[in-house]
Order: sequence, then C-alpha cells, then structure tokens
Amino acid sequence: MRILFFTHAGTNSRDILLDMATGFERAGHDVLRWELEPMTRVYQAGGAARSPVIQSMTSMLADFIKNNGVDLSVGMWANALGSLAHGRKDGHLCSFFDMIESPHLMYWLDAPHWACGGELGELFNSPVIQGSFVRNVVNNEGIAREMTEVLGFSSAIGHRYGINEQVFRPYDQFEPEYDLVFGSGPGDGKPSPVMLKELQSDEPDVDAIRRDRAETTRPKLDEHAKSFGPDANAMTALFRALLERRLTQTGVPLLTDLAALSKAGHDHAAGVLQKNPKGFVRTGALLRSMDAWRRAFTITHLSQRMNCAIFGSASLDHWPCEAKMLGDLSYADMPKAYARGKIGLNAMRWQDDIGLNLKPYEITASGACLLCDRRVGFDDVFEHGVEAAGFTSPGQALSLANELLQDDRSRTDMAQAGLARTRRDHTWQAIANNLVDYAIEPAARVHASAA
Repeated sequence: MRILFFTHAGTNSRDILLDMATGFERAGHDVLRWELEPMTRVYQAGGAARSPVIQSMTSMLADFIKNNGVDLSVGMWANALGSLAHGRKDGHLCSFFDMIESPHLMYWLDAPHWACGGELGELFNSPVIQGSFVRNVVNNEGIAREMTEVLGFSSAIGHRYGINEQVFRPYDQFEPEYDLVFGSGPGDGKPSPVMLKELQSDEPDVDAIRRDRAETTRPKLDEHAKSFGPDANAMTALFRALLERRLTQTGVPLLTDLAALSKAGHDHAAGVLQKNPKGFVRTGALLRSMDAWRRAFTITHLSQRMNCAIFGSASLDHWPCEAKMLGDLSYADMPKAYARGKIGLNAMRWQDDIGLNLKPYEITASGACLLCDRRVGFDDVFEHGVEAAGFTSPGQALSLANELLQDDRSRTDMAQAGLARTRRDHTWQAIANNLVDYAIEPAARVHASAA
C-alpha cells in the first residue's frame, strides 16, 4: 500500500512522525513524504493573493495523490487538514480529503482539546472534520469518545503509541550513574502549602492534596457555570456533582461520569454541556486540574530521597526538587539519558483520564526498568511486576523504586522483559497495519458501493 506522510516543521513531534513513517515502511508499505513547511512559506508570501495560491497548491497536491496512486495519507494533528483548501461535494462544504475521496489519518500526539495551544477549537463540529474520509487516532478511548460525541469528529479511536526500536534502544556502554531518570516537559504549576507539607512524608496523603485542589477548583467551576446563561444554576449543580465524583475515584472518563449523573437527575445540564464543545473542554480541564500536580510532585518526592536526574524542558523552579537537571536533550539523545539511570520514571500530568503517554515505550525500548503511573490502560500493555512496575501514588512509587534498587537481579529481569514486550508489541511496525486498516475503511466502503 502506498502511504503519503505529511511531515511538519518541529522538533520531537516531527521526529516521532518520521519514526512512525519508518515503521510503516518496515511493515511493508511504500512510504512517500510531503513537506508542509514549504507550502506554508508560499502561502505567507502570497499576500493578497493567498487564497488563489492555496487553491493552486491544493490542486497540485490532488494531482500528486492521484498520479502516484496514494492509498492513504497520514499527518500529525490537523497540520495537513489546515494547510489545504477545502471544497464542496454535493453542495456541502467538506475537507480536501473527502472532496477527492482519499483517506487521511490524523494522528493526535496531543488531544485536539489543547493541541496547537488550543487554537483548533474552531474546527469543532465543522464540516471539515465530519466527513467519512478523515479518521483520527489518539492515545486513549476516553478522549476518542469526547472527539466523536462532543467535538464533532466523524470517527476517532484510542490506540497505544509506538516507537522506533532503532532510535530507542539500549546503550550498554553507559554505566548507570543515577537511581532514576525522568523525562519531563513544561506546564507544571506551583506547589501548594499542602503539597509542600506532604512532600515531607514518605507516604504523602494523596486524598488531602486532592481535597485541597478541589477547594481551589470549585469556585472556578462556579464561575465557569455562569457562562451558560439561563442554565447557570443547573450547570453549577452538575459541576459540583462531577467534582464530588472525581474526589471519590480517579481513572474514570469524563463522559462516563457525565452519563451517570445524567441518570441521577442532571440530564438537562449534561445535555447542554455535551452540545457546547468549548464549554465541555473547559470543564474537563478544570476537573482534571485536581490531579495536575502528580507529575511534579512525584519526581520532587523521589528526588529528595534518591539520586535522580531530569531531562527535557521541565519547569520545576518553584518546587524543592533536588534532581540533577540534564537539560533539554535532542530526540536521539533521550535513550542515552535513560541508559544513565537504573530506573526510568513515567509520571503523568493527567491532562486526560485514562491511557498512557509515549514515555513508557521509550523507556522500555531504551532498556531501562520502567516505573510507571498505573493508570487505566497500563495493564493492557505491560504485565505489572514482570515487565514494568506500576504505582498509584507517590508513596507507592517510592516503595517500588526502593525495592527495585535493592534487588539488581529483579530490576534487570524486569528491564529485559519490558524491552522484549515493547520490541514485540509496541513498535510502529507492529501497530502499522492496525492503523492502516482503520484509516482505509471509508475507501473500502466507497469502492464496494461503486461495484
């Protein structure tokens, strides 16, 4: 099958997409690449003639896809969709890909809710994402449901990430010099007084921190409810009920909580919320902020008790973190950083409710022993205690890390088992055909109908 990858400017996200393309090629597909950045430069230089320029470039791309027998195209986020002129089919506005009936897969490294700094909100419920030829993949079913049931995407699935095993691989020439290595990004808020107090304990009171966060979140939800005008009182009641449910449990998709409360007397407010994509996204962000502290807290807690290192664009200046900062490393140097630790940590910022990010696969592929946030989805991809160690609290993370550090044989065995599992199941090559089958389904239906 011939697959066209729309590559974009960038750093890590570009490298990840190129790794994905390599995996598809190893799976037996004929891979082509189309750089989006030169098109963007031409648009920007077009000035007042920008619209005709976009139309011309889009027409050229349509000819390229047709003349080269492209069966499927793939792009990260909505980069390709947003770079092309859309058209009309049967009198209705549609995406470029629906217009030429060519399947396109949008791979969401970040959910549409906050991708590109939240600028993609204008796409929600628009005709260009509602056609049958544009398909979407994100890392978990919770967000996939929100995309189709609230944001207006025609189709989305949750699917685990993959890695390029030639990039993320063991570097045996590095001797571990740290107990634990963690790759982190920006976005962590400041610690509260309650968090600073709990950092002093080997068994931090997670419930106390979450209750404190709820008290901070409640007035923000009340203010948010006012934006719903005549439904403000009903929305206030719904938001407070959602907050209480979230206090008693974690790892439940927002739409699951919403459905439960709809049956418990909040049906009108739940319906209003689901018909307001931007309001829904804001609600989810506020509710999830109750757990946004976990990433920074966990690494800070561990750094105060063992020899830790952090790489990436972490913003922990306000935290009493004692880890060695290795800097913002290049994509190719990340596995070398993991090789410098006995354990690789993955702690998440809880921007969504379930699923894993990319780091667990990168850590295991690098040959490090994985200590991972045990969210819903963890047990589907790794066997706890054999291929990786999963924790549900900072205190448990500390306990498991100490056990692994005190038992070299068990830690080495777990690292080797995690490496084997990732090489078998979690490479881009291993998952390529699953994604292709999902993405080309619309074309198969059209061809069957035409026959």
